[in-house]
Amino acid sequence: MNKATFTNELGQFRFDNLVAAEYKIELFHLGFQSQILRQIVQDDQTAFVKIELIALEVSLSVVVVSSVRANDQQLIGNLDIKLGPITNSQEILRMVPGLFIGQHAGGGRAEQIFLRGFDLDMEPTSGLR
Repeated sequence: MNKATFTNELGQFRFDNLVAAEYKIELFHLGFQSQILRQIVQDDQTAFVKIELIALEVSLSVVVVSSVRANDQQLIGNLDIKLGPITNSQEILRMVPGLFIGQHAGGGRAEQIFLRGFDLDMEPTSGLR
């Protein structure tokens, strides 16, 4: 007999309407070692079993994003400049894909410029090292 279930927010799970027998319980979740437990169920029995998952190191392969015509996607054209309300050079820079300019509240302070996860100090801001 095959049955499947999921845990609740406390990690608890249950199977209803089981007949008395020995059952094999397979546990698996991404990032954890799979486990197989054997549990004997008696008639009218509620069994509490404490299970500790063993974490595994998850290794993801490298993802490379490329384009045959990358320059076309990074150009700011005359139409972009004419359509946007541009009052200073920062307004033009805001159109660059992957470029973010953060302004401090109150004005009079230097803006922070982030380019695809890096700030001007060239320290990764996205957790990459």
